Amino acid sequence: MPLEVTHHSSPLKLAIILTLITMTSGCGLGISTGGSSSSVNNAPIPSGTLLVQGTLQPLSGLSGVTGSAAIYGSSGSYTLHFAGLNIPSQTGGMTITVFYNSGGSSHTTSMPLNFTTGNQNYSVSAPVGAIFTQVYISSTTIPGVQYAYAPLY
Repeated sequence: MPLEVTHHSSPLKLAIILTLITMTSGCGLGISTGGSSSSVNNAPIPSGTLLVQGTLQPLSGLSGVTGSAAIYGSSGSYTLHFAGLNIPSQTGGMTITVFYNSGGSSHTTSMPLNFTTGNQNYSVSAPVGAIFTQVYISSTTIPGVQYAYAPLY
């Protein structure tokens, strides 16, 4: 039976609900953490055609990086899918940068990395016909520090 909260709910009932939300927010129970990825880190393979894929490789002397990156697309809508991602947590946040070619020049689009493990989907903004070439995961707090990359083929 669902727990109902109204403006007449007791302070104890509200405290229990807030505690439960806090305890379950990182457990993949569908509570969104924001950002542009799935709200859980066991996201399914996206629909659409597999366009390119590559294996993540460590950078900056970081060990323990595993997983793959793939771009799926359909009608100009693109999704970056990480499968089996495992990247050791670092101080500060991490950013994903997707490189692509379009109109004869190179472009990038970036988004925050929401989880350091698991299968994840991220919506990628790029024009129809973009050719995706690589994905980098880098530090948001230390300029120029890149933790992993995947060349895409």
